[in-house]
Amino acid sequence: MYKNYRLGYLLTLITLLLIGGCRKDENTNYISSSGGASSSISGIVVDENNLPINGVSVFVNGNTTVTNNEGVFYLRSVYSNSKRCVVEFEKTGYFNRSHAYKPLRNSVNYMRIVMQDNGFTHTVSAVQGGLVSLPDNSSILFTANSFVNSSGNLYNGTVYVTFKHLSPDDADFGFSIPGGDLSAINSNGEDVMLYSFGMLGVLLKTFTGDPLQIASGTAATISMPVASFQLAQANATIPLWYFDESVSLWKEQGQATLIGNNYVGTVTHFSWWNYDYRGPRATIKGKVVDCSGQALGNVSVTINGWYVVTTNSNGEYITDLPVNMLFTVQVLTSNNGGIFLNSQIENVPLLTNGQIYTVADLVVPCPTRVSGVAKKCNGEQTDAMVLFKNSTGHIIYSYTTSGAFDVPVVQGENYNLWIFNSLSEYTQQITTNSNINLGTVALCNASLNLENYLILDDGASAPQLYEIDVPLVSKAILNGVNSVLISIDGISITTLDTLKFYIGLNDTLTGYHSWVNTGSGFTANIINDTLGFGSNTTVYSNNLSGGITVTEFGNIGEAVTGTFAGNAIRGGNVVTINGKFGALREQ
Repeated sequence: MYKNYRLGYLLTLITLLLIGGCRKDENTNYISSSGGASSSISGIVVDENNLPINGVSVFVNGNTTVTNNEGVFYLRSVYSNSKRCVVEFEKTGYFNRSHAYKPLRNSVNYMRIVMQDNGFTHTVSAVQGGLVSLPDNSSILFTANSFVNSSGNLYNGTVYVTFKHLSPDDADFGFSIPGGDLSAINSNGEDVMLYSFGMLGVLLKTFTGDPLQIASGTAATISMPVASFQLAQANATIPLWYFDESVSLWKEQGQATLIGNNYVGTVTHFSWWNYDYRGPRATIKGKVVDCSGQALGNVSVTINGWYVVTTNSNGEYITDLPVNMLFTVQVLTSNNGGIFLNSQIENVPLLTNGQIYTVADLVVPCPTRVSGVAKKCNGEQTDAMVLFKNSTGHIIYSYTTSGAFDVPVVQGENYNLWIFNSLSEYTQQITTNSNINLGTVALCNASLNLENYLILDDGASAPQLYEIDVPLVSKAILNGVNSVLISIDGISITTLDTLKFYIGLNDTLTGYHSWVNTGSGFTANIINDTLGFGSNTTVYSNNLSGGITVTEFGNIGEAVTGTFAGNAIRGGNVVTINGKFGALREQ
């Protein structure tokens, strides 16, 4: 029953030890080069329908991990600038997404990320131009002969347009904001904070996916409705801002005019565009507790009904806001999956530049809890992920660095529960009619049944998924000082041909390593890799391009895991190979 969940969890949720920084610099005065914080990051990534997205690459300063089958990820011991940490998310088929937050040291910092599908929604003739619009009355008017390709040449074909509108009255607006924290640079180069009246995301492509942009000297007109609850605040004009993905900051460029209930402005290029008030930054911070005063982690705190910040494992939250505006702060059950009932509303007074304001504790009624302590077989405590999933697919998760957990859940719900680390797991079905104390949870399964697979595109048919028919324990053996052999047996396809898949590594370093063609197998600059697979006999894939990412290389008895992707020449055809591997280290 639990096999499919376990396979994904144990592979893609391998924790990644990160030492590097966690910021994006652009000579801005709000990012200090001094003062760091060591903390951890855990989160969940979902799509516009709130369905988890697996396989999302998560980056922090060149280091990476991926989300598991339930969209959950974890980064351990991230050292970052204490003022701003930027986490980046990428997956084919979605807009790139980044999320900046103020890291709170010696804790797990949580986040919920909504990614937008980037499939095209409209088409327009590049020669004629035209209007594209959404049902909510958002629109873009393109002028004729105003598109250029990536080489800067005039394009005269069909333009495939991806068009998204994010409104502050959308339920998930606070979880969807590009950049996360609304930090910006105004037209004078000054650091400011924004208060958004809505955003448009636009991608322009050819049929083959080549990017397009607006030609120099031309412009497009964008229009989006003001959320009904913001109409009374809407000035006659408002600054326009575009999102600079390279530094995860909004930058001021132009302004829009209020015409009816819509802000209308002109733009000369496309990415995400935002209508915002601006102001110098101030800071609010606070804590969420239950009726007994116990701190609550991974709780979404809502500001003015749409902006969201999440508490860390100590129940603390902190965020920057523009000065000279009134704010309300509250825990809303609608932003917390029904786990926590609404807290009281706390009002934040007008803040001044640089002020740090402490909000009174937000108190929610005591939730139902599931608690316990995860330990290794020898009795030692271990870090672990605790994850609940009900019949509708709703997920609750918490990461514990000490092994002790006390997780709020929805009362009267039936859950499948998983508690696991990189090697072992505990599973149980529970009904949360009252508080449950599981006591000591032993994570001592010595096997590592991973979903080892590779996808092979032979150029003649649809790509085939090669996977273990009956999961077997993979083995990683350290030969000598560095040489490692990972052997995965039992791989099969629908024809039931027996295959053998193995990876050889000549280094124990984690991270990405490019393949270098050697004519037989492949090697890398730092690690010496060999990949082989075949039917009953070993067949090498030669002339590979791509590489291997080693996400973890544990001690004896611990996991060796990673992913690989690239192209190879096999049987005279160029084939695409990608997949993942995981093994217990035996020596």
